[in-house]
Amino acid sequence: GDELGEQAFSKWLKTQTKDPAVKIDPVVGKLHAALSALVSDTSVRLGRNGYSIKRAKGKGASGFVITKNT
Repeated sequence: GDELGEQAFSKWLKTQTKDPAVKIDPVVGKLHAALSALVSDTSVRLGRNGYSIKRAKGKGASGFVITKNT
């Protein structure tokens, strides 16, 4: 049993990739593209804790709600 388990495990281990595949979140990519123009703007400061962006909730609500993290 142990020998068979070792063989199966070694075969499985060889099929695994060495480097994990990095998946880029499409929303993060869109936010990065939208905010990349503000990199050199010195009047925009995100602070130490940054901001949270959420979709507006409620009847008739649309857009986003942005709050400062404290």
